[in-house]
Amino acid sequence: MPASTPSLTLPVPPPQSLQYRPLPNLRPVAVLQVIPKLKEGGVEESTIALAAYLKTPRQGQNYAMHVAAEAGPRLPDLMKTGAKFHPLPLASKNPLVWVWNTYALIQLIEAEQIALVHARSRACAWPARAAAWWCGIPFITTFHGIYGTGGGFMKRFYNSVMVAGRVVIANSQFTAAHLQKTYGVASARIVIAPRGVNLHQFNPARITRQAQERLRAELQIGKQTPLLLMVGRLTSWKGQHLLLEALSLLPTRNWVVAFAGGAEKRGTYAADLRGFAKRLGLEANVRWLGSRRDIPSLLSVSTLALSCSTRPEAFGRVATEAMAMGVPVIASGHGGSVETIQDGVTGFLVPVQPSGAVVPQALADSIAKALRNRAKLASMGQDAKAHVRATYTEAKMCAQELAAYVRVLGRPA
Repeated sequence: MPASTPSLTLPVPPPQSLQYRPLPNLRPVAVLQVIPKLKEGGVEESTIALAAYLKTPRQGQNYAMHVAAEAGPRLPDLMKTGAKFHPLPLASKNPLVWVWNTYALIQLIEAEQIALVHARSRACAWPARAAAWWCGIPFITTFHGIYGTGGGFMKRFYNSVMVAGRVVIANSQFTAAHLQKTYGVASARIVIAPRGVNLHQFNPARITRQAQERLRAELQIGKQTPLLLMVGRLTSWKGQHLLLEALSLLPTRNWVVAFAGGAEKRGTYAADLRGFAKRLGLEANVRWLGSRRDIPSLLSVSTLALSCSTRPEAFGRVATEAMAMGVPVIASGHGGSVETIQDGVTGFLVPVQPSGAVVPQALADSIAKALRNRAKLASMGQDAKAHVRATYTEAKMCAQELAAYVRVLGRPA
């Protein structure tokens, strides 16, 4: 019999679940954020937000987040992100402590195999830059504020470390323009990452009616009484005195204004403000709340939020946080507020004088105009909330900061 012809069989592809897939890079990229102290503030909020964002693999890469700083009240929040905390006295401005911090950071970088150092403040940026240079790894910075340059050469030199990184992250278009004009930073080195709002924390739906009633009782205001809220440290450049003067010009006194913010450690501005309010006859209308951690709750019972800074805000997170809660904002018409507030749509911008201060009468007119039409004001609040949710989220901010990391590292490592 003739030999049987061997049959030709085609290989059957394995099931989809068994097909080869490239394994992810199992070794994460270690990144070190350096800040002075884990206290309350925008720098700390951004640091924690990025640590939480990078907890999940991004752009095909795992990241291991490390944070070096002094311990503070935000440490528990950082630890929830899974980041590794390294306590160091990085808030110190003592050059001898800087030397010790540099040595400690070099040891940290080598032990944890850090690939990138990211500094967010000047005092800690000097030892961070030196350590990164010694270890031969990239160093980048974030400009969170518009640092004054009026102190001459030494002040400019102190500030200069914040533009010494391969990339400088600016928290607004205004800050980016400042970097180019004041420090000559090329636009190609600037990454703009506008400050994002924590939409879980600043969410009106999370505030119960009972909590609102307790707050109104604490503030001694009725449900229909307009509450004007100004959040910020009691310091002269925040302009609390300008707001008090403007309020004294209003034709009626059927409102309450609350100041949420702690006093400066030195100086008499807070005491002077109280005396000023008394001389203006506003004692019954003013509530001094001190430093508060329930800002979302306070905003939930507020009619208007105020920002009267005499110096341009680099970004002005007070405004975006208020808008996220559906509260329109009246702000000085300069700095980052010009970007975040749509005049007449999500709030009002008050023109400023060459000194940077608003004219109290113009501020009073804006407040009176806003309070005349409460229905229109409520509609503006909804537009403000939608604007923030579409534009100023922590996810968007972190995505831009990650883009800076990828750019400096050359690729998703």
